[in-house]
Amino acid sequence: MFEFENFRLDTTTKLLYRNGEQLVLTPKAVETLIALVENAGTVIAKDDLIHKIWADTIVEESNLAQYLHVLRKTLGQTSEGKPYIETLKRRGYRFNGEVRVTKTVSAPVEHAEDLSRTPTEQPVGATPATRRVERHGNIQALRQLKPEPETARVLNVERSDNIYSVTDWRRKPVADTSPAIVQPTRPRWVMVVIVVVLAAASLGIAFALYRFTRGPGGEVTSLPFRESEVSRLTTTGKSKRAAIAPDGRYVAHVTTGADGDSLFVRQIAVANDTRIAGPTQTEFVWVTFSPDGNFVYYLSLERDKGDTELFRVPVLGGPIVKVGHDVGAPSFSPDGTKVAYMMMKSGETRLIVADVDGMDDALRITRQAPDYLKPNEKKLVSRTEPDYLISFWYAPAWSPDGKSLAFPVNQGDEKGRYETVLAIDVETGVERKLTVTRWQRVGQPRWLADGVVVAASETSTGAQQLWHISVPDGAARRITRDLNNYRDITISSDEKTLAAIEDHSVSNIWTVDGNGRAAKQIMSEAGLFNEINWLPDGRVVYTSNAGGSSDIWTVNADGSGIKQLTMGANARLGLAVTADGRQIIFAAERDGKYNLWRIDIDGSNTTRITSGDGEYYPQCTPDGLWIVYQSGGNYPTLWKMPAAGGDPIQLTKQTASRPSLSPDGKFIAYHYLDAGFEKMRWG
Repeated sequence: MFEFENFRLDTTTKLLYRNGEQLVLTPKAVETLIALVENAGTVIAKDDLIHKIWADTIVEESNLAQYLHVLRKTLGQTSEGKPYIETLKRRGYRFNGEVRVTKTVSAPVEHAEDLSRTPTEQPVGATPATRRVERHGNIQALRQLKPEPETARVLNVERSDNIYSVTDWRRKPVADTSPAIVQPTRPRWVMVVIVVVLAAASLGIAFALYRFTRGPGGEVTSLPFRESEVSRLTTTGKSKRAAIAPDGRYVAHVTTGADGDSLFVRQIAVANDTRIAGPTQTEFVWVTFSPDGNFVYYLSLERDKGDTELFRVPVLGGPIVKVGHDVGAPSFSPDGTKVAYMMMKSGETRLIVADVDGMDDALRITRQAPDYLKPNEKKLVSRTEPDYLISFWYAPAWSPDGKSLAFPVNQGDEKGRYETVLAIDVETGVERKLTVTRWQRVGQPRWLADGVVVAASETSTGAQQLWHISVPDGAARRITRDLNNYRDITISSDEKTLAAIEDHSVSNIWTVDGNGRAAKQIMSEAGLFNEINWLPDGRVVYTSNAGGSSDIWTVNADGSGIKQLTMGANARLGLAVTADGRQIIFAAERDGKYNLWRIDIDGSNTTRITSGDGEYYPQCTPDGLWIVYQSGGNYPTLWKMPAAGGDPIQLTKQTASRPSLSPDGKFIAYHYLDAGFEKMRWG
């Protein structure tokens, strides 16, 4: 339990209170706040914060921005006038305010634990310990009030800033009686370093000229945008938002630089950029054109306050006018009379439709409970978690006739959670499914005359590709087949041109000697690598999306002999090799669940070896008898299972993740969640 000023944050129930009154926030928003409060006063990098909240999923930064926006609006400022959640440019986020820990720990906090027994077993002569948790500024201290008896073995490993948890395996009888295993000699003088670099075109605008192929009656006879000419408009890697004008002549795009965000308009025919807004330290999170193409609208976010402001500027530059406050990413109806956007209020995600004529008056009105609506607004769709409308920074898509809006949702059924695209009649409010296709990630949809184009991914680890949903039959067909992620889709009025942001990331593998010299690159730009390990024979095994999904590959230490072992495995979040080098153990996602799988070293005999949900990061013991792994969602624990097959055994009661075995197999290092703080530490 944490307290700061008049707020109380319950980390167990994931509830936030102000002056004793519960505030309505989604669980994911509270998880974001917990991660920040646990590290109050210190800067958390954006990537680290995303990993804490979405450890097993690839998500866009806009998801984090959405929850930070809601939290800033909810918390406001400290009594000293500082924002509770502060953004430090290019560094990350920091939670300000004096945080008090109000929970007393009565259960033992195991820093050194005998994993040869199950959690219900108590070692002989051991006495439960009670520790008090104290916090002084940014320093957490564990003070043992009742010492453990000298007969109990304790291993303490200390490190400044972090606490290492070390597990002693030496008391395990089976380890003493296990047969000796002769392992092939490993090249000990070499270590593998993964260098992840963004290609020059990363976050650039992929600008494509596409045409429909239509029959005599005007019907579509081929998949739209499949056969096309693709032109890349930017190569700096600094463009993060983009939109094409209705007439297809201009593209507006947001760039990020040392001096902040700027908005440019480029005339496509002559490839010249004109800055029409910025640079500014506020973040431009959305851009779109007016239906007549005369103006550019952009949404500005002041991160430290969580305030959004909607501005309008002439397409070639001129006076900038504020036209909206506290709104989401806007989408204008074809006739320009209405605007639609997403909002999050009181634990709901909402689709709002507003009259454009009333926007000026609405600027002077502050949202009030219980509905938080302004006079010109109408709540068309509402969802509460676990279901929700996807992304505050995406806009709903108007149909060409202006009668319907398409929007992405995250929802679940007996088969699990998935994302898809729905449509709603603006007048009647009747919702309908546009397709029965289930994706793991869905982005911005855009209407065509006879369908919808959307960026979506079939797996949480796969690239977000362009798809076409046929209306009214709902058939979903994939348009692009590459390794890039696409987002911010916009389409010209004549449906001949599509513009999108292309996120393209590649990885390189290097070897370097133990002294940090003699670095040699053995792999370059072969997809995005997630996991990597040595094989006993000196080869390297790794996961890469070079084949379209995250699969397992091997390569010789000199870069030769590249071989793909799996097809469509969705392997991620853990890769281990058995001691004899004959098998590979890995975590993979199938049907929305992560389990451990095993393959032979040649890629044959693929077998699922666990059947739970949320099983990651396998480690093989040197004696070849056990596989240690992490199991569970938000509060995982460590488990082991016989390598030959059998029932798994839980090793820790406390939250623990990412196990790593010592070379001699006697110890496990792992991350753990301190039972007193509910704070993740490194072990």
